[in-house]
Amino acid sequence: MFWHTHRLFAFGSHTLLSVAFAVLISGIFMWIGARLAGIQRATLGRAIFAAISGTVIVWIVGGLFATTLPLGGSILGFLLILLLVLLATRVIFDTSFGKALLAWIFFILGQAVVGLLVGLLFTRSISALVSLGPKF
Repeated sequence: MFWHTHRLFAFGSHTLLSVAFAVLISGIFMWIGARLAGIQRATLGRAIFAAISGTVIVWIVGGLFATTLPLGGSILGFLLILLLVLLATRVIFDTSFGKALLAWIFFILGQAVVGLLVGLLFTRSISALVSLGPKF
């Protein structure tokens, strides 16, 4: 009866590790952006905390606006997410909105890099799976 539980555990742990990897890489990028912006309190720990906060804000606000206001909600949700993430980044780094925006841009760059890596790995996995299929 529980022979599928190991697959669910593997899926859940893979998802958790993927999110942790994405937050870590984005936090490193955010730390680099914060250093380039001249933020005085730019530490790797604060950058990772800001990346975790930004990720949680995106999931919660994005999920709420995507489900409650499907047409205009995505634009409103994006603007609210941007404001809340910048506010959280500003508070965590104790800096101005302009410097927080620069650090956030590097966070987005980190997310893009992770997305590219995951996309390449996924494409590689699918191509390997397809090559195992029947030969005609």
